[in-house]
Amino acid sequence: MNIRHIKKTVAFLLSFLILLSCTFTGAYAQEGITVPESAKYSQQYPEAYKAIVRGIENLQTEIDLENANVPYKSINGNLLISYIYQEVLDENPQFFYVDITQGYSYSYNYMYVTKLYLSYTADSSAIDEMKQKFELSSQKYLSLINDEMTDYEKALVIHDAIALNCEYDETMGDVENIYDAYGVLCNGVAVCQGYAYAYKYLLEKLGIECHYVSSEEMNHGWNIVKIDNSYYHVDVTWDDPIHDKLGRVVHTYFLLSDKEIQAGNNPHTGYDIRHPATSDRFDSYFWKNVSSAFNYNNGDWYYTDTFGNIYKGTTENMQETVLLTVTDIWYAGSSGEYYYLDKFTKTALHNGYLYYNTPDDVKRISLQGSQEEQIVYTNTDNSAQLFAIAKKLDDVMYASLLSDYDGFDNVIILFDLTKEETQPSVETTTEPTIEPTTEPTTEPTTEPTTEPTTEPTTE
Repeated sequence: MNIRHIKKTVAFLLSFLILLSCTFTGAYAQEGITVPESAKYSQQYPEAYKAIVRGIENLQTEIDLENANVPYKSINGNLLISYIYQEVLDENPQFFYVDITQGYSYSYNYMYVTKLYLSYTADSSAIDEMKQKFELSSQKYLSLINDEMTDYEKALVIHDAIALNCEYDETMGDVENIYDAYGVLCNGVAVCQGYAYAYKYLLEKLGIECHYVSSEEMNHGWNIVKIDNSYYHVDVTWDDPIHDKLGRVVHTYFLLSDKEIQAGNNPHTGYDIRHPATSDRFDSYFWKNVSSAFNYNNGDWYYTDTFGNIYKGTTENMQETVLLTVTDIWYAGSSGEYYYLDKFTKTALHNGYLYYNTPDDVKRISLQGSQEEQIVYTNTDNSAQLFAIAKKLDDVMYASLLSDYDGFDNVIILFDLTKEETQPSVETTTEPTIEPTTEPTTEPTTEPTTEPTTEPTTE
């Protein structure tokens, strides 16, 4: 959970000689500004908001606000201009190139803020290259969407895609762009603010209203999404496990009401309720018990449960059929004395085939004709089992091969799907997960309840 917002600490040097204007340098800190629900400052001072947006688009380091009439005054200990500037960043995730680590400064006269001074993370040429990469990466996510999907299905696909392709940065700041959408879409590493910014950016590209929500009390950020004229909470960060687990996506915090997200063992508190989420339509929806990504193919959705069932169904009326059931046993450790009650089957779709894993094999069935199983990969390491597979946006199929589910992911490359599908020469790699130095204090500290919560059972 780590967010970077504006915290203003002022040390005034009063002088009789200061008559016309002053300049102040503000700085970002981990404490955040929560915009009061009673005031949406971008609407109250639209000229200031527009001027800052235009200035950032043009990479201006000095933005003229003389005609914006922004009063030089504090609200709840922060200058009004700070709220407007923060709102610009929160509502425009494409401004990932603003250097928030350097803060900002401003000039003011007796009554009004007259200029805003910003810095950027690179020069214009490098920023242009970053923009191109950002757009290409965004298109990969957006290409997962089918026009026949409902808005909540689109929101589901983007939620799952981010959780599959990005991991939470446990180094707390040693990686570039972890606080912005670029970190998620281009680097695959971010903290909660980056997750939420990326989710907002992609959903709004799909025409779905989405806002960034933050809580200074939690030091955390997530989203409010508008679906069918009602608002719901979505917290992609908390639906992506720490440490990162290949193929694992939970839906505990997907499309929740205010009441639901404020309840439970890890309640969300201290946030601005600018858009009340009163509808409980999805609070108990079936996907809350699904801990894998949903796969879409020709109007049908495919997903797994923890009992080894692979379902084919629809999200709208929850009509589903069991396509097949994996009955294999996953052992806990290498002794073979204990096994898990849960199954660790995950699925992936490619070219009309549904891929899934057992402890020892990766198999596939055709969704266009015969559903005869085909084994496409067999694990020959007797000390490890396949705990997941996943197809990522780089069109590479991966598998999680480890001796016990609780260990750090050891990810192998099964095959490159852009090339001819042959039996892969397996290349071993490791998931870029770093042993954390500190445990994030406000993240869930236990595995979601859909995973085994008891000791494995003796066979």
